[in-house]
Amino acid sequence: MKIEDSIIPKMPYKGLDSYDEEDADIFFGRDEEVQEILDSLLPKTISIVYGPTGVGKSSILKAGVIKELNIDSRKRTISIYFDKWEGNVLEKLLSKINTKLINRFLDHDQDNAMSLSSSLIEVLNFWEGVLIKSKIDSYLCLILDQFSNYFRSHKEDNINTDRAFIQEFANAVKSCHSGRVNFIIAITSSEYFKIVPFLEDIRSSINVIEIPIKNLDLKSAREAIEKPVDQYNNLVRKYRQNLLKDNLSDVKPVHIGDGLVERILGVFRNGKDDGNQRGVAAPYLQIIMTTLWREEMRSDSSCLTVNTFREKLKGRQGVLSTYLNDRMDSLTVPEQDDAERIFQYLVTPSHEKRSYSIRDLAEYTRVDKTKLDELLLKLTGWSYRILRPVRASEKYQDEIRYEIFLEILAPGIHNWYHQHSQNRQKIQELPLISRDQSRHKQAELGALLARQAYLFRKQGHNLELSQIDEAFREALVGHQFSTVLEGHEKEVSSVAISPDGKWLASGSHDCTVILWNLEKSVNKSIGKKLKTLKEHKFGVLSVAFSPDGKWLASSEDDYSLDLNQKNKPTIKLWDLEQLKNSEQCDYTPKTLTGHEEAIRTVTFSPNSQIIASGSKDKTVRLWDLNGNLLIEPLQFGGKVNAVSFSPDGNRLAAGGDEKEARSREDKKLRVGDLINPIRSLLSRFGLTKFLFSKLDPIKFSFLSSSRGSNQEVSCVTIWELYDSSESTEIASKPR
Repeated sequence: MKIEDSIIPKMPYKGLDSYDEEDADIFFGRDEEVQEILDSLLPKTISIVYGPTGVGKSSILKAGVIKELNIDSRKRTISIYFDKWEGNVLEKLLSKINTKLINRFLDHDQDNAMSLSSSLIEVLNFWEGVLIKSKIDSYLCLILDQFSNYFRSHKEDNINTDRAFIQEFANAVKSCHSGRVNFIIAITSSEYFKIVPFLEDIRSSINVIEIPIKNLDLKSAREAIEKPVDQYNNLVRKYRQNLLKDNLSDVKPVHIGDGLVERILGVFRNGKDDGNQRGVAAPYLQIIMTTLWREEMRSDSSCLTVNTFREKLKGRQGVLSTYLNDRMDSLTVPEQDDAERIFQYLVTPSHEKRSYSIRDLAEYTRVDKTKLDELLLKLTGWSYRILRPVRASEKYQDEIRYEIFLEILAPGIHNWYHQHSQNRQKIQELPLISRDQSRHKQAELGALLARQAYLFRKQGHNLELSQIDEAFREALVGHQFSTVLEGHEKEVSSVAISPDGKWLASGSHDCTVILWNLEKSVNKSIGKKLKTLKEHKFGVLSVAFSPDGKWLASSEDDYSLDLNQKNKPTIKLWDLEQLKNSEQCDYTPKTLTGHEEAIRTVTFSPNSQIIASGSKDKTVRLWDLNGNLLIEPLQFGGKVNAVSFSPDGNRLAAGGDEKEARSREDKKLRVGDLINPIRSLLSRFGLTKFLFSKLDPIKFSFLSSSRGSNQEVSCVTIWELYDSSESTEIASKPR
């Protein structure tokens, strides 16, 4: 920050922007790393600077190393910084080298230098000769920063084949024999393995020094908090002294209040906030300090206080949630929807982070690969820093996986995608809510007219009564939806409406599922049959749409009256997008097998990623979208008639018939009692339906009907799906 004495000093923190050379006077906390890199610049040596995304490699190079090289009095080192990896990399690099050195050595043959611009070897050898002949002891330091972006920008190249630029650069490094040219490469840890072939190629000709960059330790983090403010105050004093203004109330020193630094450092002191690295993550320290500074300046305060951090900004999570929400709001609505699907995999409800490859995320989220690539690139960029690429296991070392940048973001991300999901569902439910409100208004109008009719009859106003009678009939008839859907050959067992209200699915004992149109359009009338799905061998007992509207699940009986045949039933999982684009018989669904008897109910989790099924075989099973069982079957005391997830997805309830004789004297088992340790709700009737309350996920109501047997008892059991104490995503023991 080279600020003239007459210019008002700027904020001493950079937020998520990297520090440039002109910011060197406010860059603190990295003296040891800068010195280690400077010490590595030995003859015939290449330095590899590596570390996690966002750890501060670029800032160390630009505001630390380059600044020191430019003021080094022992030797004249010309530093050339390069980080443009799109397009023709070789052409851009050669142009930058020639432009910088031609301006420095004006007495040499410029035309000769430019004529060599097609070969990195020739250009470096030419300028190496110029450096040797120079009257002043001169050196060249070529800094290639953000080298990972080269691989991301040239994905079509195979990592195991010769890349034009990589091979050219390797040959150029090996050709520099005088020791006048130094090289620095900065790359993320997750991409380091990609330069291993390059390093193996040059090791016989040049020494390789590897320099890891880690999170700030507490001492360095303290410097990064305090010293920028000290520097700001020095500039304020110079400004006030030189301008001699009468009214300088708008420019005043800023102080750090008692206990603030310890409070902020305490945020990072007790945890591994960056995966396997302890310490203070520089980006999030910058977010906290930048947000705190702006809040104090907005209040015209001259002191950064604990109270503002704790009360106004709500501490670390408050600052990070504000930061996260601001970044997510800058995405388009489709990008937010895709981000919600991604986050559901990368962060568990117990706030643990997970990593997935692009291939897996594309398959699980059903997001278009190109759009997914663009969104991940955006969320890992400097202006977001929400996700980061990480290296996969040794078995898949050529595969990049993605995870949230820091685990301290997990609660905020979970809250964001949960809220976004609820908002999206509310929008999808608006047509149904509107219809229900219309019916409610008709009911109110009917009640009002009935009351007025009673009063008129009592008062003898017969004429008015006949008019009210006509209005009353019209209000009750209204414009009701009265389309009869005909198409099944046997009784219908289950129906479901898609989340967007455009499709209705019906399952029947005729072994088919029919999709009907509910959308008003020119080409399709309401109630038109769209598809008849005939993959089931037995009668269909249950159908369900996923909340995201991408899947339809249907389950079947275990016995066919027509064939007099009994077999193991299945669940069919239909990809609705493929159904839309396929012909009548041109699509085969996924088949989920495992239940031994009729599958009476099937449903999806709120995030659409888990399928729960309940069966006559007395088990509840949980499946992923690929048809794999997530855990061992959950054992139920009898036939399962209904299953339901809580709105937050953390609990699963199952209800049905428990065929164990119970004494009528056991009257404490009333409907609604919560009995430990299995937490079951009991009644004397066969339970067929129940729902969780959206206001409280532990509360639910159910409808029951008699099975005609005193030996059957209805039962509802709740399982906890996420057990944070064991850090497992799905726990099978009942609550």
